[in-house]
Amino acid sequence: MDKNILGSVYGLLSAVGFGTVPILALFAYQGGIGVFTLLFLRFSLASILLFIYILIKKRNIKITKNQLIKIFIMGGIFYSLFSYCYFSAIQYIPASLAVLLFYTFPFIIAILSHFLGELLSKKIVYAIIISFLGLMLVMGKTDGEISFLGIMLAFGASVFYSLYTLYGDYILKDISLITTIAYVCLFAAFSFFSIGLMTGNLQFQFTQNTWLPIIGISLVSMLGFLAFFQGIKLTSPTSVSILSMIEPLVTIVLSIIFFGEWFNLLQIFGALLVLSGSLLVVLILKNVKKI
Repeated sequence: MDKNILGSVYGLLSAVGFGTVPILALFAYQGGIGVFTLLFLRFSLASILLFIYILIKKRNIKITKNQLIKIFIMGGIFYSLFSYCYFSAIQYIPASLAVLLFYTFPFIIAILSHFLGELLSKKIVYAIIISFLGLMLVMGKTDGEISFLGIMLAFGASVFYSLYTLYGDYILKDISLITTIAYVCLFAAFSFFSIGLMTGNLQFQFTQNTWLPIIGISLVSMLGFLAFFQGIKLTSPTSVSILSMIEPLVTIVLSIIFFGEWFNLLQIFGALLVLSGSLLVVLILKNVKKI
């Protein structure tokens, strides 16, 4: 299979996987777990599973001090700041607005990638615009008070996620994918454990049934991270970021299945636009060597 098409498949699989995380998180919250505890366990279990796999397969786990610092910047700083900003934003502004502001990250990645030497074609720009307009329709009308702090936090999440993605693409040129993700998850777990402990938001008084969605989130996260960066290695950060915009669609479809929610006609049209943008990316990648 052509590497660009394979990269698109990885990108789409990653988006589908991450789209299930909010639904699994809702089930976990019903068991009484808090956000920081969930994020700590999410990354802890994912890192443990990855390190076990590395040891079983006898992969080289050793990295240099310089590589360790790079991975810490990626997972312990960029990804942790993204998560903190995003989960804080929804405390100040409606979740739909937070999602829309966060999904400006394909624009940021495209612009930064262009300055870093990636060819930014008009078709790619069209794909971003089409997908984003579709996402605006899918999320619907925003209700509630608009907080400037919430807007800045959501936009900050977009910026930090863009930096996390681009920096990950950069360091993966020197470090193996699975080793990088294992350490990224480890550093993210350490960050959430530290912050949760300092703020008093780390607690483990939740029902035993909560472990099922926690384990599910950890498995999906582990596979999602691997697929996400494998897709980037085979295509480009910009392309995979556009494909990631189907994540909210997956979440909404699962909400329909599990919680009885439903699309209106405008949202269905928006969903088709998002899918059209993703399809345009796949078609572009099918006809070029590298964007």
